[in-house]
Amino acid sequence: MDLPSATPNSAAQGSAAQGSAAQGTAATLRDYTYTTVFLPEPGGGYTVFVPALPEVCGTGITLAEAELAARESIALALEVRREMGDPFPDDSRDIPIVELRVALADVPA
Repeated sequence: MDLPSATPNSAAQGSAAQGSAAQGTAATLRDYTYTTVFLPEPGGGYTVFVPALPEVCGTGITLAEAELAARESIALALEVRREMGDPFPDDSRDIPIVELRVALADVPA
């Protein structure tokens, strides 16, 4: 599955490049890849979160809908960060996923 990006990949996108043709400027579009977690919900559907972007959340009935929601939410989060002058977080670090076992004593009913 192709997920949204966090490590910038520079790529000019021809006619899709941002900028005003009247002004003769064109911006280079960059892809960013972020680790994205799709959590299946007990009643169906998925909840999405991005560890590097805690403000990102999304849901979808299908995995495809959840992926679209994640892409839109990531793009919005990055646009807000850019407007605020905040840096884009780096997603190149390893995010440990660990299964933890917890033992609880039985409690008599």
